[in-house]
Amino acid sequence: MKNESKQNNSKMINELDGLTEMARNIFQQPEIAEAFLQVAKGWTTSKGKSITSQQRAELSKKYLGKEQQGEYITKLDGIKLIRSGAVAKACITLSKNGQNFVLIRTPSATHLRNWKLVGGKQSNQDRISSSSEVYQALAKQLPDDEKFDTKEIVHLLITTLRELNEELPFPALIGLPSGKVIAWHEQELKLLSIEDIPRSEIFVRISSLDFETHLDRNSETEGEERYPSIKRRSKLMFTHGELVDVYGLTTVKDPIRLNDGSGQCRWIPLTPSVSHWLSKAPLQILPDNLLAKEFNIPAGPLVNLQAHHINSLIESY
Repeated sequence: MKNESKQNNSKMINELDGLTEMARNIFQQPEIAEAFLQVAKGWTTSKGKSITSQQRAELSKKYLGKEQQGEYITKLDGIKLIRSGAVAKACITLSKNGQNFVLIRTPSATHLRNWKLVGGKQSNQDRISSSSEVYQALAKQLPDDEKFDTKEIVHLLITTLRELNEELPFPALIGLPSGKVIAWHEQELKLLSIEDIPRSEIFVRISSLDFETHLDRNSETEGEERYPSIKRRSKLMFTHGELVDVYGLTTVKDPIRLNDGSGQCRWIPLTPSVSHWLSKAPLQILPDNLLAKEFNIPAGPLVNLQAHHINSLIESY
């Protein structure tokens, strides 16, 4: 038993040393690294559930990995740590026989309420230089936004484009008012004329003008934070994209399987009731106003539902 206890202590010391070195290499400011290490030592829970010392080490590594990739940006606000992150979600719509549909990823068997739009978290690769041709083309025609500055919107548009090209079985591009497009071409992000991109019978055209921004839309409940004692500040941008189907072959009955193996998406009728209930808590899948304005959807649902019927509305599709 004594030998086993010594081995466990030795393993714990090695893990702590490894985390210390990892944190000091990743965080640019030493004071942030030290503050993170101090906070992480005291983690006994995550999302309100108890964790072991091994799980605490894994949670610390996960955090540091996301910081390294740029999904988290950690700062010190006085003596408190703040982690910021940005997420881009695409509202891809299709008009078929006079009715509008929106593409939503259906839940898995283990996450029955995990309805989502396609899109994902921003990372370092999305933060392009402000001197680049692509950045300049996007920035000069963006409308003013009261929540996000121009740089944040440009980077989230790039996040949207990257995520869609990774997830969907057909390409996506950003359409500009100038008539040019931004697309991945020969493994590079480029500003091109529509004639210069490979012809595709089905693709998604993202609007650079139609977006909706949110700050801390899905805040963490106190006591149930993913990383205790580290406050989350989140940025979320919904962007509208249109599925362009040159020959009209897409049917709303067939699911679209995602390339990343995370499941499949289905076309959900964009009715006033669906738009209302999916934009409100607790689901908050759709934006509050973007699609309603785009498609002139009346405010409020056509039918009033009790709370336990809200999930049934969407699950019935």
